[in-house]
Amino acid sequence: MKSEPALPIGEVSRRTGLSERALRHYETEGLINPARSAGGRRFYMARDLNRLQQVIVLRRAGYALSAIGSMMAKRELDANSVIDLHLAALRAERDALSRSIELLEGARSRMQSVGALDLAMLCDLIKLSERCIDEADWKQVLDRYWSPEELERWKRTAADVFKGDACDAMQRDWAGLTARIEKLIADGVAPDSKQGLQAALDWMVLQKPLSDAFAEFWPQMTKMYQDMDQWSHIAKSPFSKAVYDFAVLAVAAGREKGVIPPKKI
Repeated sequence: MKSEPALPIGEVSRRTGLSERALRHYETEGLINPARSAGGRRFYMARDLNRLQQVIVLRRAGYALSAIGSMMAKRELDANSVIDLHLAALRAERDALSRSIELLEGARSRMQSVGALDLAMLCDLIKLSERCIDEADWKQVLDRYWSPEELERWKRTAADVFKGDACDAMQRDWAGLTARIEKLIADGVAPDSKQGLQAALDWMVLQKPLSDAFAEFWPQMTKMYQDMDQWSHIAKSPFSKAVYDFAVLAVAAGREKGVIPPKKI
């Protein structure tokens, strides 16, 4: 009898674009169960890839992995329902792409008729380009520290935190504080100086709403920024490693002097 075709994990990763870590995570969550060779190597058959496709579609439709697991444990998902969910997710992406295309076509038309872009359109184009680049670059970094399910929870939390103009306001505040700390560093000001301690207080004020909202992720976020030297060439951080190290030292000095409350255990 002819054996059923199967692919090793590396080949599945190459063909689907999913990382091996993501595939192993889905297995840990009980969403897929690939066969194992005598030596422990994973092999994926058609039924595993079918379930994997369902998982990806449901994730794109906004379901958490825990909910997907419950749905798939109760019954085999109806193929038509999965296709409908996939279509809905793709249509949402299409709408976002359409808005981007309209912006770019408008820019091209203006260039052909007027020969220059106005400030508003230039800002929109820069924002569009930066967003596309930043999202792709940051994904490479975030995948090192969080599982796919954790990143889904992160996105839902971020959507609640950064509503309306809150994101732009927070970026402006952080940019202002970062510029101040960079000047302190350039001027040779010590982290435990009066100016350094004030910067530390301002750092803690800006950080508090983030540490409260992202409490589940905060230890890994701290680790990520401690490792900034390992990924700063990949993604654009809101501040440099020098600024981060200065802030850490200033906060520690503030705690030692009683200016900043002790760290919660």
